[in-house]
Order: sequence, then structure tokens, then C-alpha cells
Amino acid sequence: MIGRYLALRRAGVLGCNARNGRYIAVHNPRRFYPLVDDKIRCKEVLRRHGIPVPELPDVVRTQHEAERLGPRLEPLDAFAIKPACGSRGDGIIVIGSRRNGRWISPGGGAYYSLDDLEFHVSGILNGMYSLGGQPDAALLEGLVHTDPR
Repeated sequence: MIGRYLALRRAGVLGCNARNGRYIAVHNPRRFYPLVDDKIRCKEVLRRHGIPVPELPDVVRTQHEAERLGPRLEPLDAFAIKPACGSRGDGIIVIGSRRNGRWISPGGGAYYSLDDLEFHVSGILNGMYSLGGQPDAALLEGLVHTDPR
């Protein structure tokens, strides 16, 4: 284990703490943290400056909306559900397709029912994945596809 760590370190690979301490904290004024910690606000600013961001077809903000997620998902084929103020990628579910009333991860390894997705979105709204456990919103976001070339 130590050997792998040293090999990565020699190759210049940083851990999250080193990255945050050496680059993020040093080069980003603290006053901007609330903006980038909220994915909805951050997307708005990026768009205003002409920076492309994934499509945001919907945002779920209340438990009432979470309980009625089906119609919101109906027009979507491939998408991600993610917390607006989450961190480290926690709470993100990626959907690649839908078949027989179930949503399927891109690799086909996970299948979700509508109840599963409603429960997950409810957890996001309750702050399960947010910074500091604060109430949150759930983004239904388009997927970013890599260039096949």
C-alpha cells in the first residue's frame, strides 16, 4: 500500500487534501465559496460568461415535488440526479436508459424503480449529501458525453 502511495506521489498525483490546501484554498477567495458550493447558482454564472454547462432540465426543491417525480422524469432518457450543494460526488445517481418501467445505470449494473428515485431525491432534499447537512435541492441534469474520436 505504501509503495503505491509513493509511486503516485512521485508521479505528481495529489490527494484531495493536498489539492485543496495547495491550489483550491490558495487561488480561490473564500467569498466565492458559497457560489461554487451551490451547483445551481454556479451554472447560472458560468452560462452568463459563455461557459458551456450540462443541460439542467429540472430542479426538485420540495418533498411534494419528490413524491411526484414520475412526470418530471418522463421526458428524460439519460440524466443524472445530484444534490445542488453536495460534495465529493456523494448522492449522484447516473441514469443511462429506461426499460420496462425501470431506470438503468449506464453500465447496466444498477436498476432503479420510481420509488427508489423518489426516496433518493427525498434524501437529497433532507440534506443527506449536502455540506453541513443543510436542506438541499436535487438537480436533474443532462449527461456529458465524451467525444468518440
